[in-house]
Amino acid sequence: MQDGDHQRDPGARELPSAIHLLKQLAGRLHYLRSALLTVTVLNLLAVSAVWIARIFYPGSKEILLIVPSLTVAAGLLAASMFEEDRRRSNSLFEEISDEVQWFIAPTAGGTTSPVHRPPLDVRFALRDSFEASHLPLVPGQRGPVVYSVGNLLLMAVAAVAVII
Repeated sequence: MQDGDHQRDPGARELPSAIHLLKQLAGRLHYLRSALLTVTVLNLLAVSAVWIARIFYPGSKEILLIVPSLTVAAGLLAASMFEEDRRRSNSLFEEISDEVQWFIAPTAGGTTSPVHRPPLDVRFALRDSFEASHLPLVPGQRGPVVYSVGNLLLMAVAAVAVII
């Protein structure tokens, strides 16, 4: 965008702060997606430990449900935070994309004019935000639900080990 663009469109003045916020949200999404995957793996390990303890150390195993319970709680919290930030990020992504579209003018040949091409940092922020909004192993909008249900099922498996 050029300096004269700010005078034609008041929304262009807000674009740098919106891009900064999008970068922050993308960073938070990267962190939350790593945390959610880590917590799910820890939950799987904790459930395995409960079953191993059931087999090799008969007796009171209720205490072993503490770790799976904590990892499930952490997983549900991370999934809900991820989903909330993903929705905010997607909304901001759409608004920035719409704003940037105003400055892209097709030439007579149908290609985009390099004079009005969005800066690299804007394109990178949009791409990074898009990539960060998908969870590992379960891409798409249902990813947080799948992780939450998976963690709850793992907790149920741990509870079965203690009950039987």
